[in-house]
Amino acid sequence: MESHSSPASPGEFYFLEFSAQMKEMDRFDDTIDEILEHSALPAEARLLVVTSPSGTGKTSWCLELSRRAKASGLAVGGLVSPAVFEHGEKIGIDLLDLASGELKRLASPRQGRSAMYSGRHWHLDPQVLAWGNGILARLEGCRLLILDELGALELCENQGLTNGLDLLASRNYTQACVVIRPSLLTNALERWPWAQVFQTVGLQQP
Repeated sequence: MESHSSPASPGEFYFLEFSAQMKEMDRFDDTIDEILEHSALPAEARLLVVTSPSGTGKTSWCLELSRRAKASGLAVGGLVSPAVFEHGEKIGIDLLDLASGELKRLASPRQGRSAMYSGRHWHLDPQVLAWGNGILARLEGCRLLILDELGALELCENQGLTNGLDLLASRNYTQACVVIRPSLLTNALERWPWAQVFQTVGLQQP
């Protein structure tokens, strides 16, 4: 895999495709290894936007990156939002503090007409959002920052985990990885034109 050790110039980004097929697994390992190498050095801040359609393994990739970083002795900060399933049905979304391992239920299904008319099918717990924002506000000089995910609520409405937007813009980290849905990629690159892009393809959620 070709690596890019220096930050991308404004407006420039790279699509580093990723596949779960056995012949492509080396690229998965190489991408994580390259991120960990950069995070361990006194290097300039670098931002990687992780994107792909729903269900292709973005959260799994973030969790694996965090696991390997901790195993190598790197301090990891940030939040990940794993889906919660019961009998094969998605029943919620949690918010995980990667530093402490503390987990809270962020979202539950929204019932009735409000979901139908608003197009929003999840009710977000404001207390859990405040908890997540508090975690992000306390992160300073982070070696490896992981945010899964920032969505339309943050990027378009300036609500939700807004401290994540401020933290990414500050570049007060060595390496940051933020999950963004493909439909919001243009918005994200307008906000962070120095970012690189990593597109996961074909990695299924466990």
